[in-house]
Amino acid sequence: MMRGFWKKSMACTLALLSALVCVGCRADGSVPSKYAVKRYVAELCDERVKIIKTENISESPREVDYTFSSKERDLEFTVRSYRMGVGIPTSDATLWYQKKIDDNYWEKVHEYYLPKMKEVFASVQEDEKGNIKVCSTEDIDVAAKCIYEANRSYREELQYNSEELMQSHPYCHLYFTGEGTENAQYKVFYGTDIDGSNDSLEKITSTLRKEVAQGIKDGELEASANEGLDEELSSAHASKLEHIYLDDVEMLYDNNESPYVYYGLITDDYAYSFYDYDAESYMMVCDCGFVKSSWGSPALVISEYVDHLGGTYEIVDAKAQEQGDRMDLESRWTIGDHTWVMTGKYRDSDEVGKQKILDVVVKRDGEKIPLTMYNSPDNRPLFSLTAEDFCKLFDLSYQVDEEAGAIYFESIRGEISSDFFTPKLTPNPAPPLLKHKTYLRPIQGPQRPS
Repeated sequence: MMRGFWKKSMACTLALLSALVCVGCRADGSVPSKYAVKRYVAELCDERVKIIKTENISESPREVDYTFSSKERDLEFTVRSYRMGVGIPTSDATLWYQKKIDDNYWEKVHEYYLPKMKEVFASVQEDEKGNIKVCSTEDIDVAAKCIYEANRSYREELQYNSEELMQSHPYCHLYFTGEGTENAQYKVFYGTDIDGSNDSLEKITSTLRKEVAQGIKDGELEASANEGLDEELSSAHASKLEHIYLDDVEMLYDNNESPYVYYGLITDDYAYSFYDYDAESYMMVCDCGFVKSSWGSPALVISEYVDHLGGTYEIVDAKAQEQGDRMDLESRWTIGDHTWVMTGKYRDSDEVGKQKILDVVVKRDGEKIPLTMYNSPDNRPLFSLTAEDFCKLFDLSYQVDEEAGAIYFESIRGEISSDFFTPKLTPNPAPPLLKHKTYLRPIQGPQRPS
C-alpha cells in the first residue's frame, strides 16, 4: 500500500517539475531585459548614469552583467540580470529558476568615500570587534568630532542622490563601547548611522555625553572613568526597573494559564517598567485583549492585575479574532464596585512591526478615561502607557525607587476624586511616540573602514 502511495507522490512531483519547465522556469530561460535593468537603475539612484559594457557571464543558469558609469563622477558599478534558483531550505536541490536583478551600486558609492573616511577614523581607538572605545570625557569629544566629520564627508553625496536614499543606505553603522563595570551585561552602549546627517558637533557631543551618563546610571559603565558628567547624571533615570510591586506583593507575571489561549502566556516577558525621556515618565507595557492564535502565546497584563486585586476579567468574543486580519477588540474587568471596558482595533500587516493596536479607549463605569497610548517596546501587538495612566486602569497610585530598581503600585482606598482622571497639563506635552532606549546591539550593516 505504501509502495503505491510513493509511486503516486513521485508521479505528482515529476508532473509538477515538468509543468514548471514548460512555463519557462528553466536555468537557461530568459532574464530581465535591458529595458527592465534601466528601470531598476532609475529607482536605485538619482544620479545620471549610462551603460558602458554588457557581458554574458553564463548560459545556464543565464547571467548577464551590465556595467554602468556615472556621467557626473568617476564611479562605475554593475547590475546583474540573471536566473536565480529556488529550492527547499533543507535540501540542495533546485526546483525551478526565476528572474532576478542585483547590483553593487551603494557598495561602490561607499568605496568612493573610503579615502576620506580613513582619515576621519584615524583619530579614534577601537576594540577587538571594531567598536569605537569611549573611556573618558576626552574620548567623547574625539568620537563626536569623528561622527561630525564622517557625516560631513558623506553629505557630499547629496550632489548625486537624495537625502532619503542616503538615509536608506548609510555609509556605515558605528558602535561605541566604554569601560564596563564588573557586572556589565552589554558591551555596546550606543550606536549611530553615518548617513550624511546635518547634526551640529554640539548636538552630537551632547548626545554622546547623555548616552555615557545613561550607561553609568544603569551600572554598565564605570563612573570613575568618565568624570565631568555631573549635569547629565543628575537628569538621568534608570532605563529599566526590574521589580514591580502591587500592595507589597511582587508581580512576577507568572500566570501561564488563560481560558482564551491554548499554548500558555508570555506575560512574564514584560514584567518590568522602563523610562521614556519623551514622555518624562516610567512606562508600563499593556495589552488590549488580543489573543489571535496565529501570533502564538499572548501577553495578558491587565488580567494579572485584576486577578491580584480580586476582580474578574473577560475578553468579549475572543473566538471572533480568528476570523480576519482586521478586527475590533473588547475586554472588560470589574474590581470591587467599578467596571472598566477597553475597546480597540487590530490591523494586520505582512511587514514586521507594522501590526498595530489602534484607537484604544477605556471607560470606567461608563466614563471615558483620558489616556495617551505609546508604541510597544517590541514588534508584538501591545502598547505602552505612562505609569500614571496605567494606574487609572485599576485605581492605583505609584512610587518609584530607582536605587532598588522597583516601581510600587498601591490600591487607592475609598472614593477617588475626579482629578485623578484629569490629565495634568505640561508646558511641552510629549508626543505619543515611544523612543525606548535599549542596549541591544543594532542590526548589522556596512561597517566603518578598518
